[in-house]
Amino acid sequence: MTITQPIYTSLNALFDNVTSLHPEKTAYSNFGINLSYHQLQKRVSQLSGYLQHQLGMKAGERIAIMMPNCLQQPISVFSSLKAGLVVVNVNPLYTADELHHQLKDSGATCIIVLENMAHIVEKAIKDTNIKHIIITKLSDEIPGIKGMIINFTIKYIKRMIPRYSLKNVCQWSDVLRYIGPCAEHLSTGNDLAFLQYTGGTTGTSKGAMLTHQNLCWNITQAREIVPEGLYQKQTTILTALPLYHIFALTVSMVTLTYGGKNLLVTNPRDIPNLIRLFNEEPIHGFPILNTLMVALLRTHKFHLLDFSHLRATIAGGMPTKSEVAKEWQNVTGCVVNEGYGLSETSPIISLSDNHKVFSGNVGMAAPLTQVKIVDEHYRDLPPDHAGELIVKGPQVMTGYWQDKDNNCFTKDGWFKTGDICSMSAKGQIKILDRIKDMIIVGGFNVYPSEVEDIIVKHHSVVECGVIGEIDDVGNEIIKAYIVTNCTTSTHEIIKHCYKYLTHYKVPKLIYFVDELPKSPVGKVLRRKLRAA
Repeated sequence: MTITQPIYTSLNALFDNVTSLHPEKTAYSNFGINLSYHQLQKRVSQLSGYLQHQLGMKAGERIAIMMPNCLQQPISVFSSLKAGLVVVNVNPLYTADELHHQLKDSGATCIIVLENMAHIVEKAIKDTNIKHIIITKLSDEIPGIKGMIINFTIKYIKRMIPRYSLKNVCQWSDVLRYIGPCAEHLSTGNDLAFLQYTGGTTGTSKGAMLTHQNLCWNITQAREIVPEGLYQKQTTILTALPLYHIFALTVSMVTLTYGGKNLLVTNPRDIPNLIRLFNEEPIHGFPILNTLMVALLRTHKFHLLDFSHLRATIAGGMPTKSEVAKEWQNVTGCVVNEGYGLSETSPIISLSDNHKVFSGNVGMAAPLTQVKIVDEHYRDLPPDHAGELIVKGPQVMTGYWQDKDNNCFTKDGWFKTGDICSMSAKGQIKILDRIKDMIIVGGFNVYPSEVEDIIVKHHSVVECGVIGEIDDVGNEIIKAYIVTNCTTSTHEIIKHCYKYLTHYKVPKLIYFVDELPKSPVGKVLRRKLRAA
């Protein structure tokens, strides 16, 4: 099928369409509470009107949203877009310094935050443009005795709400009692919708400017390449990945376009709860990261579940290890399809089309997406040669917020991904590594992800991180940090590596550690390994 235009002109048009088509269906569910499309529309009308008419926020102002997956998160996002605001998604695990950078850089004038993180906001807002603070409790969208129990447990038993002192605070419960005009802004495709800050895995976090059109195009592209048969009359997507991350955000919106249900998981690290959700209702689709697959596969009860309803497992956000994908398919019967994308590309660039077995590639470029592999001078490379992947397409951001140089684009308008890839003659893309992470040993290029993929094949290894380090005589050597599930030795790991890797790719230094530094979505932070 040839795509000639996005399925919606703006995210607000998407919202109006899906809420009118599927009023009685469940849009989002959390803690056993179902929010129908009609109820979602009602909540969004209230909050968007409050933002515009009570707080006086104007189109184009930035609003920060800082919370884990809960019903308030999508309500806040769609309300902000309805009011013509620009959403700044914030990681709720950020420190005060990290939050301060994002608030200061974005110029956000309002923040909606879960009460558990309000003390971080208190420390971070000095010298920012924040005028309004809306605080919500996790129980605010959970009615009756259940909400009261959750609130009491969080506040008094688990003591998860540190003390804070903030001015100009509005409570979520007060906001949703608002009765007045609704938001009146009419967004266009060219309006800025999100400042989606990059993960900062290799440096300072930057705000990717994503328009309504960028997201609408990527949603349209995604509908063309999602695994066949995933979206049917009844479809539940287990949304364990955080909605502040672009991968989960876009997948959740794709799900809405089919009238599907997003089953929100507030704490994805709670593996017993994830397993319980699989037992409670049929799960049809599961967007996932390699690290979460590893955590589930290490849990015996996960192996005992009924996976007959699972239609698709879509991995993204970080490279998927072949051994992990193989074990996942053996346990669940569901082949892993791996996607590739970036915050800067809304995010989808490609998605593999695996039917019987994990291929190790991330498929061909999505419709209307051009990709090519180039050398350091941006000259095209032949098939199966490693180089930087550059991309053009309607889902590519307009640029980084407050970046006047715009060095992220080539002179002829290709976005530089910073990823080392290869591409077959048939257009199949294989991700090798980040340019900044590549190690040069004796003049040879070594990709850390290749070495990591071999190390995790060892039966005792749970996960690992590989970096380069300059030795005393100025040569770069390979260093591996390894988490194991049983006793092993440096000699055994090196011997294992020599079976599969040429000699210069074998780590010279091995460190066994209890855990690896990771981003909130599970990416190993190699820069922190280097700093260590």
